[in-house]
Amino acid sequence: MLSAVAAPDTGPDDLLAAAFAAVRPEFRGPIVRIDADDPVFGQGRCGVAGCEHTSWAIQLCSAHHQRWTLGGKPAVEHFRATTGPIALRAGSEMVDAFDLSELSARPRLEVAYILQRRHDDRSVRVPPSTIRHLIGLLTHSGATSLLDRPLDAWLDTIRARGWKDPTRTIALLRYAYRQLSDLGGIEVEAEYASDIWVAARLGIHVSRSPNQTRFDTIAQPWLRIAVKRWARLRLGSGKTFGTVHVEVRAMLWFSRFLARRDHLADDETDITRDAIEAYLVWVIASHLAPHTSTTYITCLRGFLDTCRRHDWLPALAPTAALYPEDLPRRPRPLPRFIPSSS
Repeated sequence: MLSAVAAPDTGPDDLLAAAFAAVRPEFRGPIVRIDADDPVFGQGRCGVAGCEHTSWAIQLCSAHHQRWTLGGKPAVEHFRATTGPIALRAGSEMVDAFDLSELSARPRLEVAYILQRRHDDRSVRVPPSTIRHLIGLLTHSGATSLLDRPLDAWLDTIRARGWKDPTRTIALLRYAYRQLSDLGGIEVEAEYASDIWVAARLGIHVSRSPNQTRFDTIAQPWLRIAVKRWARLRLGSGKTFGTVHVEVRAMLWFSRFLARRDHLADDETDITRDAIEAYLVWVIASHLAPHTSTTYITCLRGFLDTCRRHDWLPALAPTAALYPEDLPRRPRPLPRFIPSSS
């Protein structure tokens, strides 16, 4: 378990009040201590007799690991059996703890909420150093909340730090941003306006992957907007999230084709009958499996028909269409009574 001390003043902010209501007392204080046996933040106890600190590496706490290194790295088993406890020094009590004291009330509760969520999930082990990176990031940013800045801005800040491997910190920050956004309540309209749709955040239950679909890889802004409208309409008509994900992937391929044909592709006037015919050849000649290329071409036909019906792309040429005879034909199997070869 983890333990903490005194709770901060919550103030009037709605998210702050929601965080205070959600965070249990043991996580609310400025110091959150790590139990060496905690399955998420701990790594077991140091193997040196009399040492109660959590293990850092090779079943040694950070202080004993440093002593072992300075001693020439003798046999670990012998070192554990012969060395003694580390003398208490100023700051020793903070070795197995998260210090949130430099954070103001809101970011402190935000970090506490993330600690609690990760602890309760028990699905991913989080090294204490990763939590300390998040605390340091918030402390030195001057931000009053993790949600004050877009997620991409935080990720750019992490990458600019030049850490050897920021992967864990980036993953934790993504997790934290999602959890705090959910705590404040999901705005469905804002979710649909975003370039990454997560099924759970749209209130859609999926039992298997894919659980999200991306629009940010569609290079042309005008096409991305139209594809998002089409995808939302398809979900509203009862199509599954997986089906819509495939349809969005199909439009990503069309976006790539347009970019190769004309890197400017300023608007829908670039979708001509000549372009469509060239796209058919390009898709069929690609590495895609035959059934996938057929699906992608069919999706483009449905997209263009819907855009024309709802006037989403007003400048779309009347001849920018796919006809039944344009669709690839799947070879029909021969009747069983006719041999396939002589």
